[in-house]
Amino acid sequence: MQQQQQQQERKLLSDLEKTGMAKVIELCNSKNKTEEQIVESLHDIINDGNAEFYAAYGRNMTYSEMRSTYG
Repeated sequence: MQQQQQQQERKLLSDLEKTGMAKVIELCNSKNKTEEQIVESLHDIINDGNAEFYAAYGRNMTYSEMRSTYG
């Protein structure tokens, strides 16, 4: 059972990484944002992913999970 949950967590982390990268690419292509807005948007991407992970598993991502997902 625990192995199945670990596989589900890895899949969710992989999905969050793909979604996050798509959002970062979109952010990089937007020309009308200030540096402050870009930093805020990057924080939002990470926080949204962590909120989705928390909703699925009832805990925040560990530093290691967050680092491997978002770099």
